[in-house]
Amino acid sequence: MAFVKPDKEAKIAAGFGVLVGQGLSLFWIEENESGKISHSDIINRLGWNENTDPFVRHFVRVEVPGWKMENFRYDECCTLPGWAENNGQEIEDAVRKILEKIIVVKTEHDKAFKIIDKEWDRKINAMKGDDCPMVIFDQVGDKYRNLLNLLRQKEIEEYKKIKGYVPE
Repeated sequence: MAFVKPDKEAKIAAGFGVLVGQGLSLFWIEENESGKISHSDIINRLGWNENTDPFVRHFVRVEVPGWKMENFRYDECCTLPGWAENNGQEIEDAVRKILEKIIVVKTEHDKAFKIIDKEWDRKINAMKGDDCPMVIFDQVGDKYRNLLNLLRQKEIEEYKKIKGYVPE
């Protein structure tokens, strides 16, 4: 999956999303093209079914908008199962611990992305006004996309080392 700049107009706030299982295991994936981690995408990767019965659920959805723990919340209202209510602090602590590790990887990725993006802008601006053949323009674009894909692959390899990551 290629990384694309986050959609600033997205309706759902960018941030960290994670499923917490009844045994307090965490399940998460990399952010999508809009800078979000979708609970539905995690459920699909796990091969699970959506929670249909609010009284018998083996996982809850947690979100951390803006990637900041002060924004920690459950992605549901007034329907937490008893096991989640009874382990609220443990759940928050586990999410904090995983999020801290993810942010280290994400921060390094974002730095590299900005360097690549700046170089892309420089090359495109240098071509403006020139009679640059489209094939050259396409080659520069292909190199840019290849770098982004390589960067994304390296990011995912680092995520795989963090507990709870669900690979494709």
